[in-house]
Parts: sequence; structure tokens; C-alpha cells
Amino acid sequence: IFGNPKTAWPCLLLADAARFPNTRAYLASYRSVMLGLNPGLQQVARELAADLVKDGVFAHANVTFVAHSMGGIVLARMLTEPGLLSREQLGRIRLVVF
Repeated sequence: IFGNPKTAWPCLLLADAARFPNTRAYLASYRSVMLGLNPGLQQVARELAADLVKDGVFAHANVTFVAHSMGGIVLARMLTEPGLLSREQLGRIRLVVF
């Protein structure tokens, strides 16, 4: 998070608990080519799916994804790659914002 982390959108969302009751935010990251690493898109999508499942994101009845730039490409790959998520997990996704 660049700048003041208290002004990042997940922090703002969680700070306004009265307007967003029962809301949780999950921030995901992935290895970057800028850091000298070059993971394939499919690998990054696989790792994201595994992390979301392991961390219980799909235990929630309603899941919303907000993704930006390369994160959107990774998310799209994760959502469309057969076998990464179960039908039940995919059914919990209510909104995807790119």
C-alpha cells in the first residue's frame, strides 16, 4: 500500500463499520516480475485460489472481489480456470469489480 495505509480503500471500508456491517476485507498479493520473479499467470491464479480456500474466504455466504490492473487478470484467470474452485465456491461470489 502506497502513501498513508489508513486511506487505502480496505481500511476506509472497515473503518465505517456502521455502513458495512459484517464486512471483512482480504488483501491478496502475488509475486511480481518487477521483483525479479517470473511466475506464470496460471501458477499465480492457482496460488491465489489455494490461499483463498485455505484462509476461509469461501466460508462466507457472499464474496465480492475488487481487482485492479494485473490483479484483475489474475482474478479472471482464477475464476475461469477449470478445477481451481468448486461450483459451491464459485456460487458464493456475488460481485466482481475490475
